[in-house]
Amino acid sequence: GVQTGPRPSDQAPQTERIKARNKIAAECGTKENITVDDLFALVVDHADFYAGSDGTHLARKGIAAQAEQVGKKVLAAAAEKR
Repeated sequence: GVQTGPRPSDQAPQTERIKARNKIAAECGTKENITVDDLFALVVDHADFYAGSDGTHLARKGIAAQAEQVGKKVLAAAAEKR
């Protein structure tokens, strides 16, 4: 999904809701042949990717990790279209 959110230990109900929504997005993407980049799955288990204790806002390290993943997905999608 395109949504990031709280760490599981801090916000379990919200985390489970995000995981469920991202699963739906992935299923729809597969059905419609649309690439879905689950950025939440990338950061959810990395407390060091978050700034402060709110479990929502990413630190530079988390932003860099997401940017790298997005770049890889975009390049892979562009290569497939050639």
